[in-house]
Amino acid sequence: MRSGAIELVTRAILCNSSCQKLRIKPYHRFRCAAPRFALRTLRGKLNGRTGEQVAQRAHTSSHGNGASRQTRGVVVASSTRNFGSERGNIKWYALFGSLGVAGAVLGPAMDGFHSRVGLLIYDKGAITVGTLHTSFWVPLLLSIYYISLGGLHLLIDRYQGAEPVSFPRMALCFGTTTALLEVSSLMYDAEAPSANIALVLAFGAALQWKLFDGRVTSVSLATVAAVAAPLVEVLIMKYLGLWHYPNSSVFGEFGFPYWVPLCYFFYTPAVGNLPGGLELSLKNDNELA
Repeated sequence: MRSGAIELVTRAILCNSSCQKLRIKPYHRFRCAAPRFALRTLRGKLNGRTGEQVAQRAHTSSHGNGASRQTRGVVVASSTRNFGSERGNIKWYALFGSLGVAGAVLGPAMDGFHSRVGLLIYDKGAITVGTLHTSFWVPLLLSIYYISLGGLHLLIDRYQGAEPVSFPRMALCFGTTTALLEVSSLMYDAEAPSANIALVLAFGAALQWKLFDGRVTSVSLATVAAVAAPLVEVLIMKYLGLWHYPNSSVFGEFGFPYWVPLCYFFYTPAVGNLPGGLELSLKNDNELA
């Protein structure tokens, strides 16, 4: 037994030396297996196990480790690629085209809650369809708004690995957004103090964010929209004269009531969740086709 053990140790040392000459680190992730097996065989003989038993145990151990590594790999791959797999079969132009169509159709309809009570009045390209007061420019502008905000939200979701929002959840978020717009228009029409309108909308915006999103990044994006969008409105009113707010309270003649930014804030979760709902819908359509 002693001579056999000496022979095994000698083989292990020679193999380890060969690994070093080839610049293979024995304890690297891809380390040479021969020295380890030789040492295992030596320990097995010292413990009374046969070479076949040692080989069977090593095979079982390596197979188990391989399965474990494979399982871990599947979990990691699933966590990193799950978000992309939901989007793998979706063409980007179809998604952004759907966002643009939604902005051109849903946008003017939801904007009509405010124009109906005279919160804003369109001065150029004004059209009236039933109780809807809008402008020829509104579908184009809101289409750009939906694509920009929805696309930015989509990029953030992709970076964070967030799951797409289901279509019913997205539709429910649009429902609450519509309800808040209706509440603000009714309060404005009833000549409620601006402070009261702002308080109600702030509470509604916080509740909607908690129910349909809850992420800090979404608050940041909603804040950016609440600041940037009204400023863009000021530029449009000043240089293009497409509409105006009769009861402006900030920025004078080309301004708006100071609670209007809150409307853009609580509008953001609906537009942000829209890409996810559209993706799942488009994906289901592709699978059915």
